[in-house]
Amino acid sequence: KPEVSDAIVRIVEQANEGVENLHVTWFGGEPLLAAAEILRLSERLVTVCEQRGIEYAADIVTNGWLLTAEMATALRAVGVRTAQVTIDGPEHVHDAARPHKSGGGTFARVIRNVVDASQHIDVSVRVNITRDNLAHVEQLLVELHERGLHDRVRVSFARVVDAPTAA
Repeated sequence: KPEVSDAIVRIVEQANEGVENLHVTWFGGEPLLAAAEILRLSERLVTVCEQRGIEYAADIVTNGWLLTAEMATALRAVGVRTAQVTIDGPEHVHDAARPHKSGGGTFARVIRNVVDASQHIDVSVRVNITRDNLAHVEQLLVELHERGLHDRVRVSFARVVDAPTAA
């Protein structure tokens, strides 16, 4: 909402002397669904930081669906330097875990976007490791290599465990 954006900018404007840098991470749900607002607010934050001598940097955590080359270029222009894209395994595993609302797969488009976006910003791929996809991680690494991503993106792994259920 505009009033939230205004409040965020005011906080930065009122930062005490001695504040040297501001780092923003855009995440939650799928932040690129609000890309226009992210770009607008980022422009404002960059301007305020420049006026106050504050170093500005940002990154984004995304599912990669909307992270096109054009979007990566626009994000770079407003200080977003890194995108973390979550992938849950090779194509058949990822598509089962993260289907599009139409029911189709998402892997092919996400990987295409990672390839394209990595030409404009740093991209890291986060692989969520569960007991269901552990056996397929090596296949994912092969698929990333086959698409030329082995030397263009960082890959990190995050163990995901089931939350305990209430008794």
